[in-house]
Amino acid sequence: MIKSLEIQNFQSHEDNYLEFDKGVNIIVGSSDSGKTAIIRALRWLAFHKPSGDEMRSHWGGETRVELFTDDAHVVKKKDKEQEYILGDLHFKAFGTTVPDEIVQALNLSDVNLQMQLDAPFLLSETPGAVAQYFNKVARLDKIDRATQTINSSIRQLTNDIKYQEGQEGNYKEQLKQFEHLEKFEIEVEVLEEMDKKFINSVDTRRKLQVLVAKITMLQTDIEKASNVLKFEKPLDNIFKLKDEKEDLEIDGGSLWNDIEDIIKVREDIEKANKIVTVEKPLKAVLELYEELDSLETTQISLSKLLSTINNTTTMLNSKTALKSTLQAKLDEAMPVGSTCILCGQIIKR
Repeated sequence: MIKSLEIQNFQSHEDNYLEFDKGVNIIVGSSDSGKTAIIRALRWLAFHKPSGDEMRSHWGGETRVELFTDDAHVVKKKDKEQEYILGDLHFKAFGTTVPDEIVQALNLSDVNLQMQLDAPFLLSETPGAVAQYFNKVARLDKIDRATQTINSSIRQLTNDIKYQEGQEGNYKEQLKQFEHLEKFEIEVEVLEEMDKKFINSVDTRRKLQVLVAKITMLQTDIEKASNVLKFEKPLDNIFKLKDEKEDLEIDGGSLWNDIEDIIKVREDIEKANKIVTVEKPLKAVLELYEELDSLETTQISLSKLLSTINNTTTMLNSKTALKSTLQAKLDEAMPVGSTCILCGQIIKR
């Protein structure tokens, strides 16, 4: 149920607010007072018609239609762009389509809006047109369309079933022509089994031929080897002598290595004996070097000490001369018997 309507900048309405009562509402006024514009504003909100800018007021500004119902608050406005508002939801308007959420919230149709020049509602219509209106209000038109669609589907399925049953009879007649194929099937199975046995026999024959060829090659190799067996014993003796020679060569190499080691050890012994003969003089020389190093260290320490004494003596002489100079200046400045300028006492020597 519509409760109120607010129109801004829509044709002759700059800013109007209308409240509606429950039931049927009639808008009364003089000509060109904006009665039709109110219905147009409702149609512009509910059906997005007209879609151009001719309904906007000539003085400009945002065009706005705001509708309150028992269950919803819907706003449509247009400035640079058109926009629907449903509560906290915002929708952009494109073309002539109204968002589904707005359609469901308003639940308005042409039945709800009667224009000024329209014929009396349903009184001048034919019984069929009146029935269509009531069917549309009760949503029976959708039920009729659904029923028609279902009946059409049922008729189509019935026709398909009849066609398939006819096809089934035709197929059964065609199958009678191939009843003799069962005998052929048994014969084909026997032939397939014989074919498998033949293939296995061929495969076995090929394997046997390969074995015969290998045996022939082995016999040829054996005949060639029998000639070589005559020289087996002489060859064994030759190989034994060769092995003994290699062992002797290895032993001889080890002996030569031992001899070289002995010669090297003897040379080391002779070198050591020579070193032992000069050991005592060498120790005496080393001890002298150690004493010389100790004396050089002592000399360096003494030189440093002597340098320190000389520096101290020079500094002492310098301080003594400075003291004598300062004492002479003091005696000159404050002779014996004069009063001290610092403590105020008589100076005594």
